[in-house]
Amino acid sequence: MKASPAPGLSDVVGFEFRGWNLEKSTEILRTRKFKKGFYGNPADGYAWGYNVPVQQNAKNEPWIATPSDENPKRYFFFKVLPSAIAEDPKYRDSLVVDYRKWPDYFPANPVRFTVDYLVFPAPGDRDLILGKSYWELGPLRPFLGYFILERHNASNFQPPAPS
Repeated sequence: MKASPAPGLSDVVGFEFRGWNLEKSTEILRTRKFKKGFYGNPADGYAWGYNVPVQQNAKNEPWIATPSDENPKRYFFFKVLPSAIAEDPKYRDSLVVDYRKWPDYFPANPVRFTVDYLVFPAPGDRDLILGKSYWELGPLRPFLGYFILERHNASNFQPPAPS
């Protein structure tokens, strides 16, 4: 995480990535497989994103959005920032996925304290991203797990800005 370069906003905006949580507990939680999408204008200096639940089939089977690929559920929205402008980033050279910046979460929702850090583990491969997730509340930063993202499909999703 410390030696790898960060993706830029233009590397992720306009795409959905299929994801794989490496922590075994995500199998029980039925979140092992997922998709993350990114939208906005990189020229703004930040972007937004969302998660898509997918069928929890085998790793070698397709990532199929639920309820369907034609009508995917998009939820757990977040703000995406370069670490240079993020609030006290854990990794100084990363792209920060900050769920705390989405204003519409119910105050007790534990997801709203999640912060992910993204880097390119193989600098020549712009389709593969390594993520490291934390639950961040003030000085507390317990580690949640690693995940891998792979570019999967283009996306033109453009919801209204958060309220």
